[in-house]
Amino acid sequence: MNEPQQAEIVVRALDRGHHFLTAEIEKGNSVLTLQKQLQGDESIKLFLLKIGGRQLEYMRDNSVDISRYGSYFARGLENRLKIAVTTSQSVSGF
Repeated sequence: MNEPQQAEIVVRALDRGHHFLTAEIEKGNSVLTLQKQLQGDESIKLFLLKIGGRQLEYMRDNSVDISRYGSYFARGLENRLKIAVTTSQSVSGF
């Protein structure tokens, strides 16, 4: 990405995602607790990597206006994370 502002928005979204997942584990979210049992301390990073990757794939396949890239990514990532931590199917394939 050659747009520093958009890249900054993406990085902030990933940081918020990490904080969200950490808070969910602390609340005892069963999906993330199981993920942590299976993958150990790397579970949050791996979960975020997988869900963030899916969002990037979606955006690549559905050309997005570069001037709005960061906000589209942030909104999509937030929605995907919320869905992933509330569905048990995400444990096996998140």
